[in-house]
Amino acid sequence: MALKKRLLVVFLLGLLLTACSNVNTKKEENLPDSIISLKNALEISPNDAELRQKLGVELHNYYLKKAVEKNVAEENLPFLLHSKNNSVGCLLVHGFTATPWELRELGNYLYKNNISVYGALIDGHGTTPEELDKTRWQDWYKSAEEGLLLMSYLTERTYICGQSAGASLAITLAESNNVAGIVLIAAPIYLNDIRAKFAFLLAPFNYYNKNTNLKEDDKNHYYEMRSARSIAELVKLIDDNKKNMNKVSAPVLIIQSIDDTRIKPESAKYIYDNIGSDEKKIITIDKPEHVLTTGDQNNEVFESIIGFIKENERIN
Repeated sequence: MALKKRLLVVFLLGLLLTACSNVNTKKEENLPDSIISLKNALEISPNDAELRQKLGVELHNYYLKKAVEKNVAEENLPFLLHSKNNSVGCLLVHGFTATPWELRELGNYLYKNNISVYGALIDGHGTTPEELDKTRWQDWYKSAEEGLLLMSYLTERTYICGQSAGASLAITLAESNNVAGIVLIAAPIYLNDIRAKFAFLLAPFNYYNKNTNLKEDDKNHYYEMRSARSIAELVKLIDDNKKNMNKVSAPVLIIQSIDDTRIKPESAKYIYDNIGSDEKKIITIDKPEHVLTTGDQNNEVFESIIGFIKENERIN
């Protein structure tokens, strides 16, 4: 009985402290005067193509500079591949504890097919697990939203392609923004590790666990340690998707490995059945991986994505 009481106290304390931690205390960051001036000029001349292009590039340079100042490694920095002749763009959003590196090869592929791309660096990533622990899923969303705004200045139509938690952010972005379409790679609904549901209980106690699935070569691009608080935030993001994905109307391509090592493959079917899009398609990949954009055998994934975009562009 005493053990049950102690567990109840821990449970209630976890609920209380987690509720308090939901308040995001991050301050709004002031943009440089040069970017503010361009935004003001664009308000006066919203159809000025040169102004729009310049503002998009300046925003990228600003986000890049911020990442460098945080000592993000060169291969993990946000990246922009853009040509003024490209009317179609794609925002690439990496996954939980990852970096833009995991989508760089896809970005190169899309750019070679005349699609401009921006690989966003999500807040709290690319530095230390302790920095990620300070963020909330709304901070991740803000980073992705900034990337979408950047692409809106550079291209006429923007797609969003997200890997894992990046796919969750893509869903959230598409709920309230006008996007040409979304590509969801290994979007999580059901996580393989049931302990994630209870991470909020350990969040107040500064608990970290090790990602034992990481390959040695990947440790330069992913966090090896993850805090319970950040895992709890991922669960909140997934819960938000469940509640609101019916608001999405953009065409959607869902790509899922049948032997995913991190999430249950039936996540793809849940999204297909519940997302509000009329145009939707699932592609299954026979590959025992969660990240489907790196390493060997990613041609099928890349070709499916470019096929989805080109088909959708012909329709529109």
